[in-house]
Amino acid sequence: LFFGTIARGYLGPTVTFSGLTGQRVQVAPQTVRDITFGMKSQFFDRQVTLNANIFFDNYKNLQTSVFNGLEFLTENAGGFKAQGFEIDTSWRVSDNLSLSASYTYSDMKFTDYITACPASVTVLGAAAIAATCNAPGSLPATPLFQAKGEPLSGAPKHSATFGADFNHDINEALAFDASANFYYRSRVDYAVGNPFQSQSGYGTIGVTAGIGDTDGKWRLGVFARNLLNERFHAAV
Repeated sequence: LFFGTIARGYLGPTVTFSGLTGQRVQVAPQTVRDITFGMKSQFFDRQVTLNANIFFDNYKNLQTSVFNGLEFLTENAGGFKAQGFEIDTSWRVSDNLSLSASYTYSDMKFTDYITACPASVTVLGAAAIAATCNAPGSLPATPLFQAKGEPLSGAPKHSATFGADFNHDINEALAFDASANFYYRSRVDYAVGNPFQSQSGYGTIGVTAGIGDTDGKWRLGVFARNLLNERFHAAV
């Protein structure tokens, strides 16, 4: 099965109030245009499933936190574009064992976003600030940074999962089950324009095993969500 969709998303207008002056600011609606093409397929008597799609998203009037030189307020930052593809597959090896995998490539970049001058620039001094943080509305005391081309905060470019599930009836009353999964995501930046506030790529392994009633009424099991104790920052 092959498919294609063109859709338009809408996030309604709102208002925000300055914590310093109490001034009311109208926030325009946020819109997104999404174009997706993909396929859904099964092979070998439905033992193998393969799904894939490519997507193109264009956001306008992005509603997000914007620095106006004095404080952060929810305003329209401009927008960003996202494009990439997704693939997921599964293989029912037998009645007892199944495998699965998925991969996503997503390139998300701001097309217009004026915000506070990054700390990684301000520490370099006046010359660096003047060269980098000179977006419209900048003042000597409150330089602003145009983040066009910067990646979306917290969004990895690559992510993947791999999994295996096993189950086996011990007898008519008891069943054993076990599963393992691996998750990977590439480097992410947590602050626009600041490469030092980031998380390098990492992977985690999760496992579980248990024994229970064949009807699923009860189960006793053990699990580990980060088996190798991989250390990472969920946010900065």
